[in-house]
Amino acid sequence: MLRYILKRGPITADKLHGALAGYIMLAFVWSFVYALVEISSAGSFGPGHLDFGQPGTFFKLIYFSLTTLTTTGYGDVIPLTNHARSLVMVEEFSGVFYVGVVIARLAGLYPSNQVK
Repeated sequence: MLRYILKRGPITADKLHGALAGYIMLAFVWSFVYALVEISSAGSFGPGHLDFGQPGTFFKLIYFSLTTLTTTGYGDVIPLTNHARSLVMVEEFSGVFYVGVVIARLAGLYPSNQVK
């Protein structure tokens, strides 16, 4: 999908939708990473333990991933271990990098969409 978004050619609604879908997929991938971290090392995220036996726990990780990816970070779910903190830093960087690259590329393609 990223290859399609970044390839030359006119900017279409498909490319814009693909860019948004890629961003959301990035958030879901990080949610799964955080779930694996929490399962392997319980108490990595808090405050309080995220109990996967309770409904809505994975939703909390999706919410945390989206607020981290957008660098909003409300602070209601936080990484408590160094391993979790290091992964959060990588996610923050990947979110900023993704937006920067996609916007720069789409802006670079914009003039090729104009009729001369």
